Amino acid sequence: MKIQNIYPLLQAALLLLLAVSCTQAEFPDAQDNVARPLAISVTDGGYTSTEGKTTRAVENGYTTEFTEGDACGLFMVRGLYSDKKMIYSNVKLTAERDATTGSLVWKPEAGTTLAGGLSDEEYYLYYPYRSDLDNTVISNLLEHAIEFPEENFFKPISYDWPVKTDQSSYADYTASDLMTASCTPTLDNGAVRLDFVMTHALSLVVIEIPKTVYKFTDVQVPNYTVQSEATFTGTAKPLRMADGTYRYLLPNSLPTIEGSYDGGNREFTITPSGLSSGSYKRYKVDGATTIQKDYHLQVGDFFLADGRVLPKDAEASVVQAADVVGIVFQTDKSRIGAKEKEKLGGEDKVHGLVMSVKTARTGLRWSPSPIDEGLTKCVTKADNYKDISGYGNCEHIRTNRKGFDSYPAFKAADDYNTTCPVSATTTGWYLPASGQWWDILQNLGGCLAFAKQDEQTSSQSDDFKWSGQGDVPAALNAWMEKIATDSKDNFRSGDWFWTSSEYSDNCARYWNVYSDGRVSCIWGLKSYYNGVRPVLAF
Repeated sequence: MKIQNIYPLLQAALLLLLAVSCTQAEFPDAQDNVARPLAISVTDGGYTSTEGKTTRAVENGYTTEFTEGDACGLFMVRGLYSDKKMIYSNVKLTAERDATTGSLVWKPEAGTTLAGGLSDEEYYLYYPYRSDLDNTVISNLLEHAIEFPEENFFKPISYDWPVKTDQSSYADYTASDLMTASCTPTLDNGAVRLDFVMTHALSLVVIEIPKTVYKFTDVQVPNYTVQSEATFTGTAKPLRMADGTYRYLLPNSLPTIEGSYDGGNREFTITPSGLSSGSYKRYKVDGATTIQKDYHLQVGDFFLADGRVLPKDAEASVVQAADVVGIVFQTDKSRIGAKEKEKLGGEDKVHGLVMSVKTARTGLRWSPSPIDEGLTKCVTKADNYKDISGYGNCEHIRTNRKGFDSYPAFKAADDYNTTCPVSATTTGWYLPASGQWWDILQNLGGCLAFAKQDEQTSSQSDDFKWSGQGDVPAALNAWMEKIATDSKDNFRSGDWFWTSSEYSDNCARYWNVYSDGRVSCIWGLKSYYNGVRPVLAF
């Protein structure tokens, strides 16, 4: 089951269609006394608002979209008055995706065939399915249907439905959300069609917490909204939704909901009132105000797949809930390559560089052949420092060699755009130039020597090795500490990474880092095997 918003006009139209189509007059008399197969659809009628601010029959914000694997229980009663008999009792119907139409179909378990359409039949459905409805419960339902035909068929189980006090998990929330429906059948292509529109047995509390909007004042990137996270201290523990609100299904006892936010500094108590079955009410903690904070793009900020930026001081829970794909490692436009700027539309359109939080591949060659690619040769330290257009290097290879089929390291970085797709407002992932690795290690790795002008302008050639730079892998990993373990690849001592920079016709540059403070920039054969850590510009 998935909880989402549905446009109210569509819901209203659906209800109107059901009201028109499910009329007994249009259903043929069962004079032939022949049962027909049942075709079943299930939709959620949603909740009604207690606020009295809308003329809509159904509020559009709090409906349920059923998904594959959801299960309902079907009952069918036949007969009038005291002659009513239970024909089907608690038949499990499971939602499956129809391979042809793509729509959900509700099917009984294998070996079970459902048929109906005879005179004086009544059809009832509830969600979520429970296998523990015993014969006593089923008998009570039938007795209630006979004695109180005008009441909800499921009333005997509604009062005793097990509602969890802790609904903070999706499973416990949905298990508590009893929905029921009855339906008048129609005939459709020889089948008895049952279109159930479910109503919620419980009432719903929606809790809104104040939020913070980070407005980036120095770059043209979308503002980022951080929903405050609440901690619930009482027995009632609501479910946090994707939009940052919390939902709680109220049992008959109407418990008080207690909690806090802002690290426990702001406490609140909600005492629900004025709610009835199938209704909802919004509670705005401290007015659910929006706090705007001006923010400047910084090294260490989290870059998201959709092109947004999350400030580096965000709470770990916020970071882990976001789709973080990289860490900003450069915001100085003078250190962003010309081809990156050209790709993004010019100097005023480029904002920064991002290192992927994952390694695309390990153990790959730069290329198998000793061919001069015509790239700038990175011989001296100054050459390496100044080679800052990895995007330009990659596009040069792509154009001249008609792709990356013979360039495994380049291909791995390019393929990462499929593995980890990013916004079209970026260059896309590519293999960084040697100067871009220099900036990663200076700005994220804490390599102080790299910030010295005499290092950046040095004419020293050959391999370059530095010592005393601290635990560089640990420094790099610290920027990713708030990211979930399975969403990142930590750096390890002794890791080697290719650049897109050439040293000669048969050699290219690669970097490695150690926990004992050593850092190296080596030239080696293009046929050597190293890792690939992509970057992008935005």
